[in-house]
Amino acid sequence: MIDYSRLLSRILIGAATALLLLPGCRSEQGRSSPPSSAAAKAADPGGTVIHPPKVEQYDGNPYWLEKSKSWPAVMTWNLDTTGEHELDSLRIRISGAVIQSYIAGSEAKNHPLVCWFELTVRPLPLRLTGWSFNIDSVVYFDPIRKKKIPALKMLSQERYTEKGVVRTRFTNNLAIESNPELTENQPLQPTLYITSVEKKTIVVHMPQTPVSFMREMPRGPAQDTTSTWGPS
Repeated sequence: MIDYSRLLSRILIGAATALLLLPGCRSEQGRSSPPSSAAAKAADPGGTVIHPPKVEQYDGNPYWLEKSKSWPAVMTWNLDTTGEHELDSLRIRISGAVIQSYIAGSEAKNHPLVCWFELTVRPLPLRLTGWSFNIDSVVYFDPIRKKKIPALKMLSQERYTEKGVVRTRFTNNLAIESNPELTENQPLQPTLYITSVEKKTIVVHMPQTPVSFMREMPRGPAQDTTSTWGPS
């Protein structure tokens, strides 16, 4: 004979146990189910990848490249305040600055001369970038003391190229210090020595430039004065 009271008691106990376990099962489902794609995108706003536009380059044969074979072994250019020169369809622009370091520190007794020049050339084929026009050294003449400062060897620091325009920044090799006696803001006359294609030498006389004294580290990069002389 079936004991209905005992059977009813078991059914009630099982139902109560199921009710107690149900919230836990739901929470486990919430933790284990992956978020929807829309929710994932909303949670990751940085998921969009932006590709910069491709830089166009030039690799033709400009007129000046053929003419350069008949250039003299040594050429002398005298630049005005624009810093520009044109020869056989070749256009060159040069700008620069010179400073003397007076930063305090362990080497405060030395006051090395630091200079930079930006050489912009166009049109220049991509295959010639890096070796066609290089500033090898600069010699400064001190018009106050009537003497030359020993040549400063130059190194390429950074380069930008686009559509046949190549802009290279050169700085002097700081491993070899030059500590001339100068006066703040006095003029110096720079003469650059450039090696070009066909192993030609270009001697460039530039206008006088004042020497600045640096007494603390600069807080940011120097302003690019040639950025407007871009591709064409």
